[in-house]
Amino acid sequence: MSETLSGAVTALRQASEMLGNASVRLAALDPSAAAFGAGGPGRLGDVGRDLYFQWQRALDARVREAAAHGARLTEISDAVARASAAYSDMDDSARRQQSEET
Repeated sequence: MSETLSGAVTALRQASEMLGNASVRLAALDPSAAAFGAGGPGRLGDVGRDLYFQWQRALDARVREAAAHGARLTEISDAVARASAAYSDMDDSARRQQSEET
């Protein structure tokens, strides 16, 4: 059982790390307002700026979500590791008790 839980802990920690890395990479994405046409004349430039700000807000939200999910996975992996250790302790205790009885 502990080998299976150990594998789950490893997978959860790897996923947490991947989400943390993704949040850092996402935060670094910035094509600039010019990519949205923000430097254009008149109303088109206004629309480009609005689009760029909306894109920034959406990207910031995804960065926060990725970081939060990564943190949750770290908490879950820690809880699974503690459960695995408790199972191992119970197994050891049961083995000792059984060998004392025989």
